[in-house]
Amino acid sequence: MAIHSLTLQTYSYRFAEQVMNSNLSRRKQIEGIITDPSLPVTELSRPTFNKELDDRFQANGWEAQPVRKSKRLRNRSG
Repeated sequence: MAIHSLTLQTYSYRFAEQVMNSNLSRRKQIEGIITDPSLPVTELSRPTFNKELDDRFQANGWEAQPVRKSKRLRNRSG
């Protein structure tokens, strides 16, 4: 069985790189959770992968993401 892992590629969108580098331990924690080799990336569907990431972040003291409602707003004026 081949071992697969994620490789991160970063872009500094609106100075995000500088913000993340201002708290290097937090950045390392985030990167460690995302690139953890025990995360079976090739075996998970996208929703399952997202749930797994949510669980791992919460296990490290992060708050859960709010549930997103997918209803579209309509213009009721006709």
